[in-house]
Amino acid sequence: MSHDRSFLDNVSRACLVFEGDGVVSEFVGGYSDWMRYQREQAQRVAAAPAGARSSASPSAPTRAAGRGRKLSYMVQRELDALPERLQALEAEKERIESLLADGSLYRGAPEALQAQLQRLAVIASELESGYARWAELESLTN
Repeated sequence: MSHDRSFLDNVSRACLVFEGDGVVSEFVGGYSDWMRYQREQAQRVAAAPAGARSSASPSAPTRAAGRGRKLSYMVQRELDALPERLQALEAEKERIESLLADGSLYRGAPEALQAQLQRLAVIASELESGYARWAELESLTN
């Protein structure tokens, strides 16, 4: 892997994928994630018998079965709100990290420091689940 791809994997959260015929889609994840996703999709297609899609149970839809379908109103609203929510969480995370980097918080009350550390852990968890949900919803629309 080139150092440029490694750098992009470490700093990017999404890729624009040129699929041909003028189609460009957004993939949530880095370049390596996209390559891994492409390999998995190719393996699924190769491993699935010709009639496998039609015999899949309705209670367990596959990712491929959800492609191109229209999202419900509430799910579309959730998808539309996710980027703004994630951006607000990222901003709050940066604010807390700058407070922790300043050092003055360590000289004050230990309860204030503990509260900031706990909030930082909650934000990290919310960001992880938020990005996962965004990827899930985006995969339904593609």
